[in-house]
Amino acid sequence: MPRALITGASGQDGVYLMRLLQARGYGVHALMRSPPETTQRRLQAVGGAPEAVAWVAGAAGADALTALPELVKRVAPDEIYHLAGQSSVGASFADPAGTWRSHLDSALALLEALRVGATSARLFLAGSIEIFDPRDGAPINSATPLAPRSPYAAAKASLTLLAREYRRAYGLPVAVGHLSNHESPLRPERFVTRKVTDAAARIAGGSGERLSLGNLHVARDWGWAEEYVEAMWRLNQPDSAAECVIASGTSITLEAFVAAAFDQCGLHWREHVDVAEGLKRAGEAARVQADAAEAERLLGWRAQIAGEQVARRLADAALAALRRR
Repeated sequence: MPRALITGASGQDGVYLMRLLQARGYGVHALMRSPPETTQRRLQAVGGAPEAVAWVAGAAGADALTALPELVKRVAPDEIYHLAGQSSVGASFADPAGTWRSHLDSALALLEALRVGATSARLFLAGSIEIFDPRDGAPINSATPLAPRSPYAAAKASLTLLAREYRRAYGLPVAVGHLSNHESPLRPERFVTRKVTDAAARIAGGSGERLSLGNLHVARDWGWAEEYVEAMWRLNQPDSAAECVIASGTSITLEAFVAAAFDQCGLHWREHVDVAEGLKRAGEAARVQADAAEAERLLGWRAQIAGEQVARRLADAALAALRRR
């Protein structure tokens, strides 16, 4: 039985990845710093088997540099998926130092575990297309120049550079998946996608509230998280690529996302949404367009759910959650 270790297992991607690996016969070890009960319920809700997971208490900060290599040696995984880290671009501006540490402390510890021979596992690092320069208008792929525009993106860019150097200098099997925005009902409510779809569902239910948003003209590639973990797994297999952009290739404006979500709830968004200047982010890229052909070429993977479909699925989930209350 192959064995996998997942950091950040309590997050959206960790839960879906646990289910996928279980379905493929893996023994799964889930690393987290919080009690596992909530994650067990989330895993069960998406069809996974929480009783089949080995739940492992995690370490953070300086402790991770010594604790993680020891843990990796004890678990002896065949594959490691490093998904841990603060995942909100907006929140990274409020806590840049914490964002930096959350991504790089444990990543460096895992890279060191590979370097010193504590494990021969393949290591997947969750990156982001936020690290790349979108200004020339060309679709982003892993060869696009780096130009991070937030503390979150700067941390992910540093993660990518670390991975490249450990591959070059030590020949280690390290892969970086540069992920576009990818959503699901498991996404925390602080993210704009959930903020939009949850508000639309509440308004449809008669809340009478209004939704305030920033720049509605920004365009992003929103995909479906359950599909993206398949691409993560493919990238972490022997003889796979070292880096790959994982994205749908479909970018839509936030306005189009909002319109689809409200329409799914039987509403017209203009009657319920306000634009707040204070919510606009200075220096934000107007449009991020990803090259979906890279993942299709390197991994044989292509997203099936994107853009307005994501908005409608999240709206349906929000409406269903409201009915259950």
